[in-house]
Amino acid sequence: MACVQRVIVYGETEDDCTVSFKALCEDPEFTAPWPKLEPKKDTAVIVYTSDTDRKVKGVVHTHCSMIANVLD
Repeated sequence: MACVQRVIVYGETEDDCTVSFKALCEDPEFTAPWPKLEPKKDTAVIVYTSDTDRKVKGVVHTHCSMIANVLD
């Protein structure tokens, strides 16, 4: 099971558990590993919307469905 190793924040950091996005961009030693994913299966984003009865629901988009929406 994967666990969180680092939390990246936009803005100022407040503790040792976080690092600012700006600091990462400015650090020439920082390299991020490429994630292993299956574009047709892995979730890229969950968009929350509601139906006509105002019931909130989450719509799961895979990486491929996001690209399809962009190209559409």
